[in-house]
Parts: sequence; structure tokens; C-alpha cells
Amino acid sequence: MQTPIAVADPVPTYREGLCRALEEAAFDALAVGDPHAWAKNEGRRGLLLTVSLPDDSDLISGLRTLNAELVVVALLRKFNVRNFEEAIRAGADGAVAWDAPPAKIIAAMRAALDGDCLVPAQMARAFAASDPAAAVNHAISPWEVHWLQMLANGATVADVARDASYSEREMFRLLNRLYRAMGARNRVEAIVMAARAGLLNSDVESNDKTP
Repeated sequence: MQTPIAVADPVPTYREGLCRALEEAAFDALAVGDPHAWAKNEGRRGLLLTVSLPDDSDLISGLRTLNAELVVVALLRKFNVRNFEEAIRAGADGAVAWDAPPAKIIAAMRAALDGDCLVPAQMARAFAASDPAAAVNHAISPWEVHWLQMLANGATVADVARDASYSEREMFRLLNRLYRAMGARNRVEAIVMAARAGLLNSDVESNDKTP
């Protein structure tokens, strides 16, 4: 069954036009005014969400906590390296320019649904030229370092959840958000990146569970 896709944008003509393009590409598309109501529905679903960063970072991360299966592609009002990185760090699965041709927006959503993220060549070069250790350190907080240390030492997600006073389900969501913020695809990659950045050797402890 095709994954349903919603378009959330304040301009009705933009929403409707993008929905038509999605339908022509064989997607089940819907224009929504309230992305939170869409995200709360259980099951795998996609969301094309117009955002202005960094102001809307909390909006993206908040939506991801409502549905762990939600696939979010940010439609960036200002498309640049900083905003692209901020969108991914906030929890988006992909990002594309708000004024990009519909075909490019649909391609970004297809990639996100497949677990991939389309990155323009100029941005990929900028990311490659950056210091990965600095990027990892910038992306995560002290309590998240503590979680990574526990996982690296053989703890399960349930162990980390008990330590942080979270439910296992919520801990799973938080860890997946952390992996995305680091640019890692899974737990193993996140631990490897943390090790390379020297974080697993640091003496970081935190009982503050507020992300």
C-alpha cells in the first residue's frame, strides 16, 4: 500500500499544487492545515512541511515525537547548508528548497521513504570539508553522550531507559533522533562516530533526562 503523504504549507495554492503533483506521481496526497493532527495518526506516513529555520526546529522535533514512523521532509524557505543541517538535526529525514520544482520535492520524499537523504553536491562538499568530530560534538548534549557511552559498553535500550527514567518506547525515539542528529543511520554508526570524536573516553555523567 502506498504511504500517504501530507503537505503542510500556509499557502493554499501551494499545498494544492504540490498535492496534484504527488497524485500524478501515484502518491496518496492530502493538504493539511494542522501537521500535528496528521502526525498523531499511527502508522507510516509522510509529511512535506514548510519551515523557516532555526525558528521551526522545535516544530520538526515535536512532530517526530508524536509518531516514530513519520517521515518528514522539510521544505526550506531559505535553502542553504546551515538550514539543511539544522533540519536534519531537528529530526527531518530530508530537506529541499521550498521553491524547488515539484519533481525535486517528490524525489526528496521518495528518497526519505526509502531511508535515504538527497544532498546537493555543493552541500555534500561542504559537509565533507567540515571537521566531523566538531560536528558530532555540536550535535549532541552531555546526557546523550552518556547514553552513547552506555550503549558502547553493552547496555540495552531498556537499560538506558531505566537509567534516564524514560519508557523504553520513548527512549527508542530519543535515540533515533540522536542518531539522525549525528548523521548516523543506526546505533552502530553513532557509536563509531562518537568513538572517533573521542566522546566515549570522556567522563560525562548526567541524570537530567530533559532533552
